[in-house]
Amino acid sequence: MSGSQLRGLATHVTDSMLWRMDRDSVSGGVAIGLFAALLPIPLQTLIGVALAVLIRANIAATLAMVSLTNPITMGPVFYATYQAGRWLLDIQETVPWPALEVDSLVVWAGMVWKPLLLGSVVVGSVSALSAYLLVHLVWSLPSLFRNIRP
Repeated sequence: MSGSQLRGLATHVTDSMLWRMDRDSVSGGVAIGLFAALLPIPLQTLIGVALAVLIRANIAATLAMVSLTNPITMGPVFYATYQAGRWLLDIQETVPWPALEVDSLVVWAGMVWKPLLLGSVVVGSVSALSAYLLVHLVWSLPSLFRNIRP
């Protein structure tokens, strides 16, 4: 993103509607943040916030969920999404870990990018949809119990 695009995003981020705490806004923010967190690319936070602005979802919920992938958790998370992608593509052979040399890393990246990206998008989409529905359900529970008479 260019500097002017970032400034434009900053003006939208201050919109109070993007910080409201209602069922639709929070569930949307959770879903967007979880999806963005599972993307195996840099700038997940920026992508999550841009999507939250675009969809008018809660930015705080988005940021909370994007933080699920951090330097401690990203290895296991992306290994799991890579394995999901291997399963979806029916790839049987395993890719050996690369040597820490540029040529070896480039070859290794060329071998793992498809299953990693596919697994990340599929797992991220399913997780986002599940989280959206779960937040909606949990948010509705108090009103469901309020109508029950002993």
